[in-house]
Amino acid sequence: MKILFIRPPRSQNGPPGQALGLLDLGACLERDGHHVRILDLIQKPEITIREFIRTEMDGVPDVVGFSCLTVNAAESKKLADEARALGVKTIIAGGIHYSVYPEKALEYADYVFLGEAEISLANAMRDGFPEEKIIPSIHLDNLDDIPEPSDILLKDVYEPLTDGMAMVMTSRGCPFSCSFCLDSKYRSRKIRRYSPARIAQKLHRLNDLFHPRLIFIVDDIFTTDREGVIKCCDEIDRLGKLPPMSFHHHVKFGDVALFKRMRRSGFFSSGVGMESGNDQILKATGKSITTDDIRKSVRELKKARIEVLGFFLLGLPGETKETLRETLNFAKELNVRCSFHFAIPYPGSRLHEQAQELGSLTTDNFAFYSIESPIFIPEGTTEEELLAMMEEARKVERCLRKRQQRKIAFYRFINPLVRLYKKLRGR
Repeated sequence: MKILFIRPPRSQNGPPGQALGLLDLGACLERDGHHVRILDLIQKPEITIREFIRTEMDGVPDVVGFSCLTVNAAESKKLADEARALGVKTIIAGGIHYSVYPEKALEYADYVFLGEAEISLANAMRDGFPEEKIIPSIHLDNLDDIPEPSDILLKDVYEPLTDGMAMVMTSRGCPFSCSFCLDSKYRSRKIRRYSPARIAQKLHRLNDLFHPRLIFIVDDIFTTDREGVIKCCDEIDRLGKLPPMSFHHHVKFGDVALFKRMRRSGFFSSGVGMESGNDQILKATGKSITTDDIRKSVRELKKARIEVLGFFLLGLPGETKETLRETLNFAKELNVRCSFHFAIPYPGSRLHEQAQELGSLTTDNFAFYSIESPIFIPEGTTEEELLAMMEEARKVERCLRKRQQRKIAFYRFINPLVRLYKKLRGR
C-alpha cells in the first residue's frame, strides 16, 4: 500500500526539528513492503499535498497520516480535507496532542493511534483496521527492533538540514515526572535504548548521507546509563570521526570522568534543564533537583570542557517577582549560555490540570501555545511582570552568549600556542 505521513505546519516560531517519530513509523511499514513517504510541512511549508503526490509518489496514497503537536493540530483538519478531495480513502492521526485528545482527531480522521504506534499501525496495515476508532499504543521493549529507514525516507526528513544540524533519538522514556511535561502521557516512562553499536551506525550513516555540521541527540536524557554511554563512545570511535555532537543531560546523572570520555568522542555541548533558580519552585515542578545539584553538574561539565546551555522556564506555579529575579541572578552566577522561555501548560501535563487552581490562562486557543508567549499566569505575578522579566532575561542571554563567545575565541587562539610550546619543550 502507498502511505503518506504528513507533519502539519505551525504558526508559532521555534526550531523546526525533524520528524523522527514518523521516520520510525515509516521504517517499520517499509519492512512490511509498503511504499512510504513523509511530507514535513514545518520544514517545507511551500509544498502542497497535491504537488508532493504528483512529483514524489506513484499515484494517490491509500492512507494519509498526520502527526500533531498541540500548536499545529488545528492545521491537520484543513490538510485532511485537501487529501480527501484528492481521493484518499483512509485518514489516520496520531502524535502527542491526539494521544491526549483522541476524540478531536476523529472529527476528521477515520482512526487515531495513541502513543507509540510502530506495532499497532503495522498490525492494522497487515490485518486490516479494527472496528475501534481509537487504537491503543503497544510499547516497544527493544528499539533495535525498529529497522533502518530507506535513503528516500531519510531524505524526506533531513533535507534540507536546518542550520546544518541533524537530530537523532537514541532512547525513549524518562524516569521523572515534571509538572510541565506530558511525555508520560505519550510513551512509557521506562527507558529503552538502541544498542551502542546501532547508535554509532545510525550516526555514521547520517554523517555519510548528509554531512551535518552538528549532530544533536534529542533524547530526554542521554546520560542515564553510564556504561551504555561509554560503550556508545567506544563504538563511535571504532567507526571513525563524527561532526561535533550535543546532548540533553539531567543533573542527577553523569560525572567528570564520564563527561571527559564523551568529550574525547566528540560530544562538545550539553543542554541542561535548569528551569528555576529557586529551590521551592524546583520542588513544585517534580523535577527532583536543587540549585546545588545544578551547580555541581555545571562544574563537572566545565571541567570536562563541555559547553553548557541552560534552559530556564519563567512563570512556573508559585512564581513571584522575587523568584523570577532569583532565576536571573542564578543564571548569571552559573556563567553559561542560557535560554529563557515561558512555562506552557500543555494539555495532558500536570501544569495544565493545575492551571486554573494555581493561576490563570491568557488563552484557550492551542494554536497560540508557544514558549515565546505567557499562556499561564501564576497567582503571584502578572502578565506584564512576566513580559518585563522576559525582556530582562533576553539581555542576560545576550550578555552570557557574548561572554562565552569571547572565551571560546581566546582558547582557539591560545591552544595551538600551548601545543607548540609543549612540542618544543619535548625536543
